[in-house]
Amino acid sequence: MSTRLVSEELLEARRCEQSGQIGQAVERYRAVIATEPDHVVALHNLACHLRDLGHVDESIPVFQRALAAGGGQAITHSNLAVAYRQMGRHDACIEHLQAAIAADPRLVDARGDHETALREWGGTVALDPGSAEPLIGLAEAHRGLGSTEEALRCLEGARHRLPPDPQPRTRFAKALERMGRREDAIGELRGVVHDHPAFTPARSDLAVALLSAGRPAEARVHFEHLVRVFPSAAGLWMFLSVVYSQMGETDACRQAVARAKSCDPRIVEETFAGFSRHPERPQ
Repeated sequence: MSTRLVSEELLEARRCEQSGQIGQAVERYRAVIATEPDHVVALHNLACHLRDLGHVDESIPVFQRALAAGGGQAITHSNLAVAYRQMGRHDACIEHLQAAIAADPRLVDARGDHETALREWGGTVALDPGSAEPLIGLAEAHRGLGSTEEALRCLEGARHRLPPDPQPRTRFAKALERMGRREDAIGELRGVVHDHPAFTPARSDLAVALLSAGRPAEARVHFEHLVRVFPSAAGLWMFLSVVYSQMGETDACRQAVARAKSCDPRIVEETFAGFSRHPERPQ
């Protein structure tokens, strides 16, 4: 089957899905996989349909093939977790939900399916009430539905269940920040950086949070540390230029911009386009 025919099969599979002809969509995806055994989209969608049609046992190895093919890790882990939960394999369910968060902490927002996420995370909390991860996911789902009080209640429950590992503590802090609790998030991130000074994701999140909170002098310490660790990270140099600009250090600002451009000439526009505060751009 040529690339053009594969594309046509995928398009026809989508049409079948939209018209409710799931059985025909399954056959279309099988045809694609017969030609391209590692086609991630076809593998993932086939596995989802098999699971939803009640063929959960058959869906598991197809999900695993999609993961092995290397694409769509977060959403594939999430859907595989649902399959394991339907089979009653609770440990595997929790393992893949945690893997989904690790691959993309914004998974709930990215899917935009907060009601489904609420049901899934609620079920997982019931399976593993002593773990912080499901409560953080449940909080994000409540936030997406506008239930801020419920979200904060879930986060408070997660706080008392956090393990010493830096990754879940950092995710917890980021969830707090998305709830509008920036100062609390900064405090949590400070704790992670203190306990795990080599864990750079927490230090990076702390630096950005401090800068967004209008505290460039405090952010500077962390950004300068990060560019020593990652001297070719153009985005870090660009954030550091913002710090210097806000502190009135013009020469240092220009030098940081020059370093950013030397790492990636495109970074200047991309960084400022995504910077929520839109500070004065260094010249």
